[in-house]
Amino acid sequence: MDLIASGFAEPRVIRVAPNGDLLVADSEANTIRVFRVPTGRTRPVKSHIYASGLNKPFGIAFYPLGPNPQWVYIANTDDVVRPL
Repeated sequence: MDLIASGFAEPRVIRVAPNGDLLVADSEANTIRVFRVPTGRTRPVKSHIYASGLNKPFGIAFYPLGPNPQWVYIANTDDVVRPL
């Protein structure tokens, strides 16, 4: 087993974007972090915060379904948002 990332406060869910990026909801930090892990590699080559100022995020969805979604929706404890 290979370690991809660490240092989260409370990771709750991970989703794979159509382009292969990993999105991790960190509920305690109130953020969604994106990791770019190229095919054949075990370590991210890029990492950044996609959304912050959330309220204990725990869900991530891409819409519309398929290879070219236009939006990312995030479920917080008390609402659902679409970051710009």
